[in-house]
Amino acid sequence: MNYRVLPDAQQDIQDIDDWVSEHFGADFANRTQAQLYDTFDLLTDFPQMGRPRPDIESRPVRFFLLKPYWIVYQPGTPLLIHRIYPAARDPNPTQSWMTLSSLTAHRGAAAVASNGWSICARLSRCCLTSRV
Repeated sequence: MNYRVLPDAQQDIQDIDDWVSEHFGADFANRTQAQLYDTFDLLTDFPQMGRPRPDIESRPVRFFLLKPYWIVYQPGTPLLIHRIYPAARDPNPTQSWMTLSSLTAHRGAAAVASNGWSICARLSRCCLTSRV
């Protein structure tokens, strides 16, 4: 193991674990968490597997799809795991609320996108909630 899970990603994992456990049971939550950590090991061995997204993030991070989640990480020694969030929330470069910095700022609160939709920013429960 030559990776470090940063605090925001640790919270993302906890949120995912809570949500999966509540909806699908503890066994499935444990398997999901094991799959995430196995993927972190894989990314450590093959750090270029993910793709850069300079259209949404200027930092030297990569995005790896482990359905149904995007893992945002920074190659290096150690590999840094920045965020894990639902793939259904694929960032749109025209909506600044989906950048990594604004995801952190809006954690647990509702954000309003430029198209008028209210977005629940809790990452494990991210969804379009209503039109405001």
